[in-house]
Amino acid sequence: MELLKTLQLTRYQRNNRNNPVLQRRIKLAVGLSEQIQLAKNPNYKQISVRTVADDSGELREVEVSKRVLRCWHVGADGTVELTLRYGSRVLELAKGMDAVELVSKDELVGVLEQFKAAAELGEMDDMIAA
Repeated sequence: MELLKTLQLTRYQRNNRNNPVLQRRIKLAVGLSEQIQLAKNPNYKQISVRTVADDSGELREVEVSKRVLRCWHVGADGTVELTLRYGSRVLELAKGMDAVELVSKDELVGVLEQFKAAAELGEMDDMIAA
């Protein structure tokens, strides 16, 4: 076959092992993406598609929305305290410090995007593992 002679062939090696560090990075980055969407749109809800059986027994796909909880709190004076969560745990950003204080909500999206970039680069791996 002429096509196979023009292509470079190799043996496929399946990677059976999942990298847990990479999986944790992805989970944190996805959570931060949801928080960015929530900061931009207060009515944001994550939508997933589920397959359910109706009364007659036929399967059909239904969109289900999941509420996304905010990871920041706006104080009475307008300052914002931002905490990062991995699952139900609050991440300790520095020794004894687990929140970032922002002057206003306008800074929130930029700081969340910086945290997301840091998570994708692996700078927060130690915080997640602790």
